[in-house]
Amino acid sequence: MTGKFAALGRLLSDALCPEEFKCISCGAELREAREFCLCPRCREILEFNKRFCQTCGVRLKDEADYCQTCKASPRAFVLARAACVYSGAARDMTVALKNGNGWIAKHLAGIMAARYPYGGVVFGACMPVPVEKKRLAERGFNQSALIAKALCRILTETTTTKTATTGTTTTETPTTGTPTTGTAATETPKTETGGARGLRYIDGLLKIKSTEKQSLLSAKTRAENIKGVFALSPKCPNISGQTVLLIDDVYTTGATVSECAKILLRGGAKAVYVYTFATGTGK
Repeated sequence: MTGKFAALGRLLSDALCPEEFKCISCGAELREAREFCLCPRCREILEFNKRFCQTCGVRLKDEADYCQTCKASPRAFVLARAACVYSGAARDMTVALKNGNGWIAKHLAGIMAARYPYGGVVFGACMPVPVEKKRLAERGFNQSALIAKALCRILTETTTTKTATTGTTTTETPTTGTPTTGTAATETPKTETGGARGLRYIDGLLKIKSTEKQSLLSAKTRAENIKGVFALSPKCPNISGQTVLLIDDVYTTGATVSECAKILLRGGAKAVYVYTFATGTGK
């Protein structure tokens, strides 16, 4: 389904199935407003990341502090974090978003805002991971851009966030990226959004070459597949000396965001932090 027909399909879908009355994960009817437009069951199984690599944020199955990839080589970004684990409702939501349901992005952004991890970092820009022109025409939008725009709007328009229940939490020292760990039954995000206040959305990156879908490739091949495919947009404002927040929907191996971070650093950025809606499991 190409751009024009895909857009028409989305309009019809939204008209026939208003998002306010259905769970955005399983489609169950909602009799009243629910947090993030999820039914109680899907909200319950929306798994937040409890044990994760202290550099890239991927979920860890053992008691290690870092995944094998981060142990083996340095990352171009300072830290990467995700709001939840790529499973269950989170997987359903991201798949639905990529399949043309752009309205879901604001709900993903709402979950990300509630779990925002960088309250002490002052960002000069917030940028989405770009998609190539062909895929943009097919889907009708860049899902990462929709999430980034919505996240910026939420974080700059509100001064409070909702309390989210977690297990083991990690607290960053934002200026150095040095993590400290602790255990808490609940985490109450800070009232003030800190560096998120006034966060500026910039569509500053371009994908200049076509690539195979990363999801179809091995971890090693992903890194090779993505080399040299990103560039700063000619319309990107000066980011020299600024700290950039890079947004994507899912973090898997980190190959894509690492390559984007390299481009931003070459363009003068002081540092790059990554925030995604979901993350996979590290090795």
